[in-house]
Amino acid sequence: MREVELGAFDHRVTFERLDGSAGAPETVTCRWVLDATGRATFLGKRLGLIDRVKEHPTAAIWGRWENVRHIDDVAARGASSLASGNVGSRRLSTNHYMGRGSWTWFIPLGHGETSIGVVFDTRLVHLDRGTNREQEYLRFLQANPLMAELLDGARLRSEDLRTYHPLPYVTRQYMGDGWALLGDAAAFLDPYYSPGLDHASFSIEATVEIVKAQTSGEEVGRRIAEHNETFLRSYHRFFRSIYQDKYFYMGEHDLLTASFLTETAQYYIFVVIPAYRFLGKFFWMPVLGPKPAFLSYHLMRLQNRRFKALALARAAAGEAGRRNDGRRIKALYNLELAPFRMAARGLKLWLLAELDGLRLAWKRTLRPPVAPQAQEPTGDIRG
Repeated sequence: MREVELGAFDHRVTFERLDGSAGAPETVTCRWVLDATGRATFLGKRLGLIDRVKEHPTAAIWGRWENVRHIDDVAARGASSLASGNVGSRRLSTNHYMGRGSWTWFIPLGHGETSIGVVFDTRLVHLDRGTNREQEYLRFLQANPLMAELLDGARLRSEDLRTYHPLPYVTRQYMGDGWALLGDAAAFLDPYYSPGLDHASFSIEATVEIVKAQTSGEEVGRRIAEHNETFLRSYHRFFRSIYQDKYFYMGEHDLLTASFLTETAQYYIFVVIPAYRFLGKFFWMPVLGPKPAFLSYHLMRLQNRRFKALALARAAAGEAGRRNDGRRIKALYNLELAPFRMAARGLKLWLLAELDGLRLAWKRTLRPPVAPQAQEPTGDIRG
């Protein structure tokens, strides 16, 4: 695509064919232009609509590896508790290794290769500041004992090493008179929880409904305004309640587990179960987009703020990461009562963490605080 001239449901698009045929650029007219160019966000940038989310300064670095050792073999040779808790092959799943300020993915690919990437908050982890990013990346992975064991004898395909910084951005407007931004062309937040496919699906279905209505002769001005309001509300609520400052407590197993359980439970209760049990399809409404979702939004936002405060209190007391060893997440997935049990367990963990926070506050009155201790990624959440 070379150029777009937008009108009110009357546009001119100039493009060149990529099928190998030579020729001059072609121009077509159309009533709708839908931008699905992903992070290139062709139309969003042309219209000056894209803003970076400076409150969430995250970045990522990733690459492909050969000959990564099997995590099942490593677990089987380790402590019996680590091996006995497995219910399936972890080699065939995505494994995440969590730590203060970052999480690392191990994703098995075809031909025996493995994608390994680090997503990090640049306020806490500084993989974006070195002059040799490959060496910083390797040093970070080797600092974790389990990851170092998995990488023993493995080879990074250096030509595939990639970085992306900063990660989050959002448009100020999803749709106008005859144009719309879809999925990553409109916004991106964070790869944790992999929300991109949901966002793409919701935005595409919502857009298609409005396009169908307009091409059938319906006046859609109000629907376009509601579309913009709903998707922008969803993005900012999702950020503030789930992701803002989350990386401060990613190194605390009980806090991250509690947030994982309560957040996943609400996703099942309010999105998945209605789709399968009642509607027969996924409704186009994005997560936390409806105005009545403010109760869930404020509860999760409170939880997120409290967990950051508790993690900082633990670090100030010299107790960062001390509650991690031997813990496992007990997630339950079905369309019946399991999500409610997950929510209850998450709330219980939150209550226990708050009670421990009272102990830390009492301890703080008895002795001066110590400097926060460094902590490498520990534990895992399996997707």
